[in-house]
Amino acid sequence: MKHRRTVAMMAIPVSFALAVSAQLPVAAAQDGEVAKAPRIDERVVEDDAPTRFIVKFTDSPDTVTAEERTQILNGAADDPLPDTTEVRDREDGTSIFESEKRMNDEEIQQFIRDAEASGRIEYIEEDVRMYPMTVNDPQFSQQWALNGSAGPSIETAWANAPKRGDGQTIAVLDTGITAHPDLDQNVRGGYDFISDQKAGRDGDGWDENPRDEGDWEESGQCGGNGRSSSWHGTHVAGISAAVADNGEGVASVAPRAAIQPVRIMGPCGGYSSDIIDAMDWASGGQVRGASQNPNPAKIINMSLGGQGQCSRSYQEAVDRARSRGTVVVVAAGNENQNAENVQPASCRGVITVAASGPRDQKSSYSNYGASVDVTAPGGDDRQGGGILATYNSGSKGPGQPSYSSLQGTSMASPYVAGVVALMLAENPGMNPDQVAARLRETARPLEGSCNGCGTGIVDPAAAVGERSGDQEPPALWPPAPQPPRNPGWDDWDDGDPWLNGRGDS
Repeated sequence: MKHRRTVAMMAIPVSFALAVSAQLPVAAAQDGEVAKAPRIDERVVEDDAPTRFIVKFTDSPDTVTAEERTQILNGAADDPLPDTTEVRDREDGTSIFESEKRMNDEEIQQFIRDAEASGRIEYIEEDVRMYPMTVNDPQFSQQWALNGSAGPSIETAWANAPKRGDGQTIAVLDTGITAHPDLDQNVRGGYDFISDQKAGRDGDGWDENPRDEGDWEESGQCGGNGRSSSWHGTHVAGISAAVADNGEGVASVAPRAAIQPVRIMGPCGGYSSDIIDAMDWASGGQVRGASQNPNPAKIINMSLGGQGQCSRSYQEAVDRARSRGTVVVVAAGNENQNAENVQPASCRGVITVAASGPRDQKSSYSNYGASVDVTAPGGDDRQGGGILATYNSGSKGPGQPSYSSLQGTSMASPYVAGVVALMLAENPGMNPDQVAARLRETARPLEGSCNGCGTGIVDPAAAVGERSGDQEPPALWPPAPQPPRNPGWDDWDDGDPWLNGRGDS
């Protein structure tokens, strides 16, 4: 009997012991009092320390004395404002001034306006005090892919990208999403594109509610032995954009980016036609039978795939999304085979992501090959663990918010989507080709050799840290890797069709 071709998710549960130990209810994450650290963009006044300013005068410091500079600055300000005194001058031609007392926000802005109106000052700005960007999420210490213990430090990237993804929307085309205190603040709209009412489990077809109703399967359903709900979309969303510094749970790559959940998979996966419609909708295109997306996403993440080279319909959908300025990030797949044999990973113009583990080596299950652009942390139980992110405790329908470790290229892809959000927040003028090229050229080699892992593992700090909006776009640098010497199934395959991309035959 010929099986129906569907699209499967690209996630693999870690070993049972690891999954159970990492899957914690929200209440457990809040045991004890957790002090909230100050955020870098918030003014924290712990005392009455005088306000300081950095001032660049139009006249050279060599031609104007410190006393004259002080007179110019204080003479420009209204009488009610505190006087200032020069603390020191600097090699770059600026001078540091300190007020007699602490100014409030209104006084600071008035002082700056008065100074700039004098015509004697090139620029003036508050000498703002900075604070350590310590992450206070209780389980951040377990997030090796973010905390620098076995992968890149996301805090280093945040120092180069202080917006942390703010203003960017990541459309997560997946199973939908469940309510979660580490996600709710960042969720913006969404849509349900599961056309099969039975598979949708919500009593209707397409609608504006992207809630994950659960994708559990009974024994014999979809040709398998049955399984619990995966909460795949909730986990994927948490990797890209879970809220950070809220004293709860986990952090993420781009904690101030918006999440737009787009539900396209239920039990037995999802139809390509629904997924293609979802791609059009998410990127701002017209979709017959669906309301217009009021907040088109500049980033689409698809942690999914099916066997076969990129079809014409998928390629055209990718091309349409890119024409609207949307970056499409796709999981390479978990079959330890050439990603050329998987779609949409093999489509032109997508950013295809392979997975690495905590030993900085290609994950044993990850696909590879010339279609792969870059590699990112996806976890590997053989190397020491999966990726901890938001989850749900329910075995069928939604239960309580929780956290769990999973492994797969499904986890690597949203990591890259989050990095793209960091990049675009700082440089919104970058187009999809420039984003992909930047990721490739700033990636670093894995410690473990891999000939099919693109240009290396994504380096978030490098990707966001060396670019300005007026620079010429980097030259395109397509990788030319070769497959590993011994392709084939790794011995992690235990015969579970879900682990191998169920429904792809």
